[in-house]
Amino acid sequence: MTASTEHSAASKREIVSWAFFDFANSSFTTVIITVVYALYFKGVVAAPPETLGEIMDGSLDSLISGYAAQLGEGGAFLWSVALALSNVFIIFTAPLIGAAADRRGRKKRYLFISYLCCSLATAGLFFAGSGDVTLALLMFMVANIAFASGENLVAGFLPELATPENMSRVSALGWGIGYLGGLAALAMVLPLAQGGSDFQLRSICLVVAGFFLIAGLPTFLFVRERAVDRGPLPRSSFDLAMDQVKETWHARRRHPDLFRFLFALLFFSIGVYGVIGQAALYAESLFGLARESIILIFMASQIAAAVGALASGKLGDRFGSQKVLGATLILWIITGLIALLASSPGAYWVIAMTAGFAMGATLSIARAIVGRLTPAGQSAETFGYWGLFGRLAACLAPAGNAVAIFFTGSLRTGIAYFTLSFAIGFLLLFRVKTKL
Repeated sequence: MTASTEHSAASKREIVSWAFFDFANSSFTTVIITVVYALYFKGVVAAPPETLGEIMDGSLDSLISGYAAQLGEGGAFLWSVALALSNVFIIFTAPLIGAAADRRGRKKRYLFISYLCCSLATAGLFFAGSGDVTLALLMFMVANIAFASGENLVAGFLPELATPENMSRVSALGWGIGYLGGLAALAMVLPLAQGGSDFQLRSICLVVAGFFLIAGLPTFLFVRERAVDRGPLPRSSFDLAMDQVKETWHARRRHPDLFRFLFALLFFSIGVYGVIGQAALYAESLFGLARESIILIFMASQIAAAVGALASGKLGDRFGSQKVLGATLILWIITGLIALLASSPGAYWVIAMTAGFAMGATLSIARAIVGRLTPAGQSAETFGYWGLFGRLAACLAPAGNAVAIFFTGSLRTGIAYFTLSFAIGFLLLFRVKTKL
């Protein structure tokens, strides 16, 4: 929001239409990243070649799959690398996209481009069948970059649509609707997943692309662009990205408690993003669950996440946000220890429900804490730091998991890595001295 932005009241229809973008894009995170496509990529697209001749046939796909297979969990390794590389790209492009959208008054236009790119790239995954590793990785990375860019851009409308008095309620509306969107998308693809043929599984990508396109339309039909064009950007994208990193580093001295919390958030968010990216792979490889069971479990966990988000708000007001977040991180640590030791399908139900509840609570209450630590008149700057630390965590989660698989060939070392990140985040949380 700039000085030139028009401050006019937003209607309920406009606010709900804005929140519907969370409903729409949750289909991508839930179905593609977390549950269904991650399994298809690991089990079909990146399945290791059966013979040395296939590996040496000269194609890039065979070489990538053959090398990854030597690591023990090749598909999971490649999935982690794709997540890490796309998030690195986002870290360096987000400042340019955000600055350009604000300066040129084009958040809605840029959001539409990201929405269209994510939907088309998701649909493109339909064409990546068995062995098409390069195409699948390319389409997924384009889709993930476009998704994250859109996530940043749609958040930029919040200060224009909400007042200081209803900011939390408007933000929570988007969050809650988002969980429902993920649940609805899972319900829609369940019949295709149960069918189990290669065509049906690839068609899930077309369903998600269509879901995103249709459910995202209200945002573009009814949300207004209030910012005005203030001319071209004065500096290059690289300079803008470096300026943000430098400013973030120097700002830590002005707001010590804010940055103590952001460093805690960095570590426990590594665990959260790790669970989002790897949970279905754990369910299949370590707990022996079938695809249909995994989808049902994650549908239930979406409900648990919504309950966790609502409960954390009430408990935070009563007992203090810092204490409730600390208790939530303890729940994460216990869940991680169970995942390290257990292997039965029944145990995974317990893990999924507690992780779902903890995820909803963690993300909701952490954002509230950032809001409470925000200096007066610096909300955009502060949430820019929040976004930078969050994207860094989204990069370090799969990167650390890929390193763990590279050296051990075991998914359980990834679980240990994520559990340790929750423990470090818990210890850093209580270095924040301001009463929360």
